[in-house]
Amino acid sequence: MIKQVLILILITVGNIFTQSIPVFLIKNSNGSPVIEKIDLQENEMQVYPRGKNSENISLVLPVSEGISGDFVKADDSNIMIARNKSGILSILVQKQDGTQKTILEKSFNELADYDIKVNITGYSVKKVFNITGYNTVIEDINSPVIDMFGGKIPLNEGDFSITTEIKKTQINNLLNGDFEIEYFAGYYFTKIDVGSTKKADVIIDLGAVSSFLTKDALPEGTNLYKFYAAETSVEGKKMVEFPLNGFGGKIQNLLSCDVSGIKIGSIYLKSHSFTVIDSFKNINGKKIQGVIGLDILGTCSSLSILIPNENRSGKVIVNSVINDKSEGIDFNISHGHIFIEGGLSGKKIDFLLDTGSPFNFLPVDAAAGQSISLTDGITVFGADGIPVKTKKAVINEIIIGNKVYKNILFSFTENSILSNYGLSSSGGIIGTEFLKNFDRLFIDFQRKILIFQ
Repeated sequence: MIKQVLILILITVGNIFTQSIPVFLIKNSNGSPVIEKIDLQENEMQVYPRGKNSENISLVLPVSEGISGDFVKADDSNIMIARNKSGILSILVQKQDGTQKTILEKSFNELADYDIKVNITGYSVKKVFNITGYNTVIEDINSPVIDMFGGKIPLNEGDFSITTEIKKTQINNLLNGDFEIEYFAGYYFTKIDVGSTKKADVIIDLGAVSSFLTKDALPEGTNLYKFYAAETSVEGKKMVEFPLNGFGGKIQNLLSCDVSGIKIGSIYLKSHSFTVIDSFKNINGKKIQGVIGLDILGTCSSLSILIPNENRSGKVIVNSVINDKSEGIDFNISHGHIFIEGGLSGKKIDFLLDTGSPFNFLPVDAAAGQSISLTDGITVFGADGIPVKTKKAVINEIIIGNKVYKNILFSFTENSILSNYGLSSSGGIIGTEFLKNFDRLFIDFQRKILIFQ
């Protein structure tokens, strides 16, 4: 009889600790978007009508790692349903005809691995929210608001464009070691071992989301596959070819590959996925065979670049320690890029830190109405190969982070530099033209600060 009582107690206690799963509801609060966290208990279901007079805009949809977009019109009308069934979160959309479509099914453990940045653009408002570990949501007042539609979709009152960036929770210290770099024509070059048979001259590019290799740099027999993105909607899920944003436009028809045994100086990568491109334009006769981007360089706690120039070589040191007591400059990572908030004559500018650019860039609009005399510059090319004509001028005073810098040379472009990210007239680029004023750049990825020494 006692044994039976003990068994019953154990069963009862076990049933108490059921797993709740949160959903994150985007709501319209007097014209301004907010995100509300709602915990669904086991076997609980919640229904969220959208459109008409509802304040509900959408649910955050953590479908998979990467970038996704959602365009919500004020007069759209449907119902979103969220359900926690035995620790599995299901999100469904019910259309006006009553049919339902499941657009998400994930366990709590899968969701807990995600950090999510939600960029929301409305008719007259822009906001960013960070969801950490699929648990805590806070408004991000420092990051630029990224719009994957590039601001090209007209918004009326009550319409919202939502760009969601999902990545695995950062595991620091994956990368350790150092490698030499050299300066050539405004770029930082290094040599890497690609497998056991190839070496490649590559650019160190903090402005690149992905790392690239050209086809001629790949080991023989490397398997290539198409670059796809998952498109999820009420009509179902399909795979679509997905271009990457380049300086002048989008890079189409991309392929990917997995390469084993990558050596960058003393750093060894057992395997890494690279985006494959036919070729880059030669730089003053020097061939570029690849780009090492933030997908590799950002997987560490900190990074130091001993900045090279025409007279000295440099070095990249991963997980270095800096004793400099200088005040750091805050940065944010959005859309896979490092952004630093700055300004020009009272106008806010979001600068992208780009060691893959020999020049600093601003849109011509930023010079409008100011005493900045523009002269003809040169024609430049991005990874997309599209020529971009520039103007140039020396800026007397510009703010980068919390510091004022004087007499900095900038190139200006007629087309918006970062229009693909929705930063039409408020986006700029800091390139090696700016970094040449310093001996060292230190980036602390944990504290999100950088120091120009």
